[in-house]
Amino acid sequence: MSLAPLALWFLTSSLAAVGVGVLLRWKRRQEQAVTAFSQQLKALGEADLPAGRIGIEDQSAPLAQLGRAINGLLEDLDRRGTRLKDREGLFQRLVETVHDAVLVHRENIVFANARFLDMLGMSSAEVVGKPLAHFAAPEYVELVANNLQRRLAGESAAERYEACWR
Repeated sequence: MSLAPLALWFLTSSLAAVGVGVLLRWKRRQEQAVTAFSQQLKALGEADLPAGRIGIEDQSAPLAQLGRAINGLLEDLDRRGTRLKDREGLFQRLVETVHDAVLVHRENIVFANARFLDMLGMSSAEVVGKPLAHFAAPEYVELVANNLQRRLAGESAAERYEACWR
């Protein structure tokens, strides 16, 4: 009879050890799944391919659900990117067909149509990325720079003004 408590203790200890082993194995599998999922996300961020997706096969239910949500966001971004490219193409065709010089700028020039480039006698590579004031005649540089600075700050600025270009 004195062996019964010892056998019970041994059985309980064995079951606890098996339970801990199962729990540790489950935890390890979860860690591996999260690591693989993280690696997929990192690869998506580093890839040049816009159509990358997260593989959701062999994932636990919560990771597969997260993968589906991320894939949905990526598909939405692809759709938006396609629409944006279409709009950019329409804009490009529009500004290239007008007879006026067209320029888009922020701090620096983002886009200049052929008429504007002809006016300066320069190529797009020579103009895009530089401040507009860079192309003004020396006596107009300050006028152009100040007007653009006020406009970008949302302050009142001249709607139209004339300046001589280099």
